[in-house]
Amino acid sequence: MEYILLSCAVLLGVSKNVFTKIVKKKSEDFYDMMKMNVITFSIALITVFLIGIASIKTTFYVPWLLVIGYAVCMFSAQIALMKAVELGSVSLSSLFYSCGFILPTLFGGIYYKEVINALHIIGIALIIVAFVFSTKKSEDKKFNFGWLIAALAGMFFAGMLGILQKIFTNEYAQYKLDNFLCVAFVFMILMSAVAMFIARLKKEKKERKDEPAAETVKTSMLIKQYGFTVLLGVVLGLGNKCNTYLTGVLPSVILFPIMNGGIIFITTLSSMILFKEKLSFVQKIGLLIGFLAIACITVAKVI
Repeated sequence: MEYILLSCAVLLGVSKNVFTKIVKKKSEDFYDMMKMNVITFSIALITVFLIGIASIKTTFYVPWLLVIGYAVCMFSAQIALMKAVELGSVSLSSLFYSCGFILPTLFGGIYYKEVINALHIIGIALIIVAFVFSTKKSEDKKFNFGWLIAALAGMFFAGMLGILQKIFTNEYAQYKLDNFLCVAFVFMILMSAVAMFIARLKKEKKERKDEPAAETVKTSMLIKQYGFTVLLGVVLGLGNKCNTYLTGVLPSVILFPIMNGGIIFITTLSSMILFKEKLSFVQKIGLLIGFLAIACITVAKVI
């Protein structure tokens, strides 16, 4: 059962990357991004609530510091991923974002004494090599350092999410997962709403000064944009519930490498088909090394 859920987690992760690219591609500025986040997190909240409605306690008593930390990391990770896929390759952004699993893997080994052997270390070292190769610029393109910063931020916050999920499932079993996620999504909605309000004020002030009014967006484009935003929210809600549950039933050195390796591989294929992405030879080598690293860590579980 756990490995069926793990397969679902991989597909949900791939869908999140693809839908994020589509939504961000259609968004114009930070205000639009925050507006999309409000909708996304709201749909995620509704999704988690409806799935776990039978088990949710009306008191919503949760470990508040952990919930707030989780909400901040998820909020930051989503913004970083949106910026990364806007500025660069979806496949390379996915490589960085997914390899945030290094943090919870090391955390699980150090804090919870989960087994880490030589192949795990080799795999992590290969991931670092993959990063070096994947950041090499294409021959016809100038390297975008903004993308690198966004990708590294996404990796860090994604890794912190894994650590917080691990802490919750190991040390706060008395709390309901659905309660935890619902309250966390409420905080994410509030953070996005505040950021949207501030961005809106700045946008209106700038428009009054010197910018012409924006062109009217076609109804069909709006329907498509909001449709994918709703889908992103559903995927985000299901993905968080599935991932957080799996951190409590599978060791970090099995869960995170397999899940994120699968996400990287399928996202790469999807981005080549859907977005016609072209990577340099060196960047392709970087992705190949990344897959090899995941394979090393995965094989290590049976030794």
